[in-house]
Amino acid sequence: VKTLSHHRVLDDLDLYLPEGKITGLYGANGSGKSTLARIMAGLMQPDSGILDTHSLGRPVLLQQDFVIWPHLTACENVALASRGPHAHEDSRMLLARFGLSVEMDKKAGTLSFGQQQRVCLARAFATDAQFFLFDECLSGADTTSKFALHTLVAELLDERAATALWITHDWPEIAALCAYAAVLERGSVVQQGTPDSIYW
Repeated sequence: VKTLSHHRVLDDLDLYLPEGKITGLYGANGSGKSTLARIMAGLMQPDSGILDTHSLGRPVLLQQDFVIWPHLTACENVALASRGPHAHEDSRMLLARFGLSVEMDKKAGTLSFGQQQRVCLARAFATDAQFFLFDECLSGADTTSKFALHTLVAELLDERAATALWITHDWPEIAALCAYAAVLERGSVVQQGTPDSIYW
């Protein structure tokens, strides 16, 4: 349960996340999706209830309003998230997978919106995280770019057998990406199951 400004945003919420899979969370604007993501990321505290995600580790949260350091290069932005001994090399490999081979040594502030978006995605995967929260993070991408990024994100998650929650108000994204899904309405999960079962 979570109340903000005397309004109950999340109420009687029960969400199942299968480990190693992408779960879609579908809901209209104002249904409580972003509040739930912030609670799961540890940025907000619930008023009551149990959040049992300890086995998944600390999550990485990617939001629609992404954060980028404009004075650093794309590669430096990504390397900030890597804790490995080969952070610079690993960052360059990730950026290449996101189609940014030419732009990786450019200042991030000079890149287009879509390129900055991909830098942030690459930075998320530069961590050693096994749990990801994607909160409308591709809402500004055009249809062609979105499809390519869906495919790449799914590949990267599968390679590390990571668990992810894909939050969106765009059902085709869930149908394309997710093995499991839930529908959030007025702060409560009203349906859970495979995307096909929910659709029908």
